[in-house]
Amino acid sequence: MNQYETVRPLLVERVIPAYGRLGRIAFVYAQGSLVEGLATQADLDLVVVWDEEPPPVPARAGLGLAEPAPKPEWFHQRGFILDRFWMAGQQIDTKHVPIAEVRDWVGQVEAGGGTSGYPMPVIAVAGLLAGEVLVDERSEARALRARLQTVPAALVTHTSAVFAPEALDLFLEQLEACVARGDGLLFYSMATDLMGKAYIAWFARQGRYWPHEKRLQTRLVHLGRADLAEGDAAIWSAALPEAFSALREQLDRLRADQAWPGSTD
Repeated sequence: MNQYETVRPLLVERVIPAYGRLGRIAFVYAQGSLVEGLATQADLDLVVVWDEEPPPVPARAGLGLAEPAPKPEWFHQRGFILDRFWMAGQQIDTKHVPIAEVRDWVGQVEAGGGTSGYPMPVIAVAGLLAGEVLVDERSEARALRARLQTVPAALVTHTSAVFAPEALDLFLEQLEACVARGDGLLFYSMATDLMGKAYIAWFARQGRYWPHEKRLQTRLVHLGRADLAEGDAAIWSAALPEAFSALREQLDRLRADQAWPGSTD
């Protein structure tokens, strides 16, 4: 039994019913590394989707769910409404979103977008699909997950623009110039942007949504792509000239692996 399985009954029997006293909940799901089996120790992400706007901090903090230590934290900012507390020794990060926002995530992804901003919609829908739905009385989550089962062709087409030869060649020239000047900070800033877009495109081509850069190498191994995991590690663990070579090799692997049954190519 992993840590998620240990804490899951507390979520179902205590945490979710407590939040339910504050307003009408559309559905609730757990997501993240513990839920997917990518880690044995990590924070646990719980997403509470509300029919309307989430309740304010005083109401959420007043539920008495948190252990006194470590000190719980409550956030209520645009795009970031979160309760961070511990139960049974497990860190639980509970994110609150209105269902209108979740529907907007899905709509953006279906239109071929949702690959920037916070929260990034493509990451958010990846979590919804890979997570475990704990409450869904009106089958709202089920309906949204059904819409997301096939990666939209528009998302594949739009994200694949990163591999357009002229634009990619220009980007690589700029990275090579960084290496020549010894501009490490600029190199890694640009490389991070380029590889993030390339991975989003690769995942879409594989019929998957970009899950997040956290534990990327572990995730690639779980997908049977140890070669890509090793290639990614080589980019970030070498001196600039070797890192640039490793980046080009990784891009070649990702481009060579593009085709998938839903591709528009």
